[in-house]
Amino acid sequence: MSTGHITDLDSRAADPHAGGSSWLAVSRGLDALMERLAADEFVDEGPCGDVTEAVVSAPFLAPRAAKLCQQRMEMMERARDLRRRVSVAAGNPDEVQEFAMELSDLAREEADYRVRARDLVWDSVTQDIGGER
Repeated sequence: MSTGHITDLDSRAADPHAGGSSWLAVSRGLDALMERLAADEFVDEGPCGDVTEAVVSAPFLAPRAAKLCQQRMEMMERARDLRRRVSVAAGNPDEVQEFAMELSDLAREEADYRVRARDLVWDSVTQDIGGER
């Protein structure tokens, strides 16, 4: 899981413009989010992945891990949908505010996801070290 990345989506949402370079930056930000989420899936859920290891060391975390994976899949789908819509709406000044709100929501959701992922791994480590819940 990538925990050190600061998203550009929030800055794009805070300063929306209708110009071509802004739409391009939004597209690139969404592409980068999708790449981070795909990398997280690979790193987290492989045989030695962070989330896999967390559940192995602390099986009671399995429901949280499943919810985290579901959240990642939903974010990926939202980002794909938004990316497709950006391709159609690019340059339309009437669409800027709506996209800004959606980008802001997605950026907040990514931040929440990152916190929950760190908490899950941390809880598995403390469970493993402490030996009890």
